[in-house]
Amino acid sequence: MKELEQNIFNVLIDTITLEEFENFIYQDFYVDQITSNKFVYNVISINYRNKNWKNELEELICQSWATPKYLSYSIRNYCLKLVETDKSDIIFDIIEKITELNRQFDYEYGTLMQFYQFNEELGLIQSGYGGYTIDKLIEIIKTYAEKYIDLYSLDTGFDLLLNLEEGFDKTYNSNEIVKTSKHTAISNILIKTKTRKKWFQFWRK
Repeated sequence: MKELEQNIFNVLIDTITLEEFENFIYQDFYVDQITSNKFVYNVISINYRNKNWKNELEELICQSWATPKYLSYSIRNYCLKLVETDKSDIIFDIIEKITELNRQFDYEYGTLMQFYQFNEELGLIQSGYGGYTIDKLIEIIKTYAEKYIDLYSLDTGFDLLLNLEEGFDKTYNSNEIVKTSKHTAISNILIKTKTRKKWFQFWRK
């Protein structure tokens, strides 16, 4: 089954064509298992001429993946969407969805925390306290997403993919994410010293 799973993975990320995938799954070895193996049956039963075939296959395989593999794949799909669009509303909607994943997985993974930090910076910009312009933030987000996609295509280990180094320029230090517990994450943003303002805390609803 490992070979079948790998080929499913490959066709989902477009490293093999749909035709190559179909030639693989319609081999006698798999066709003969239709009545005895439910997973094989479900894979072969998908109508690959239907425009929704990839969604159906994705839903099927993700149920059997361990969390790191599923999460890495989900982030990769979001990053593809970030790279492919220039519309700010779509970009920030995607960032919000990834932020929800961060909450769902208890702020455990560095890559999700980075997107959480992007979302926090957006809130600060909208409130007049941001360290970047909207355009600059979008540029940073896209660069980070491209980096993730590049690493993913190189079959990088899940630990690195889920803990990708920060996307913000390391010389920029007005943001500091502090994890107060596994179940709570508070972003404390220190406004530049010359403004003499206190810590500003922003939560998005």
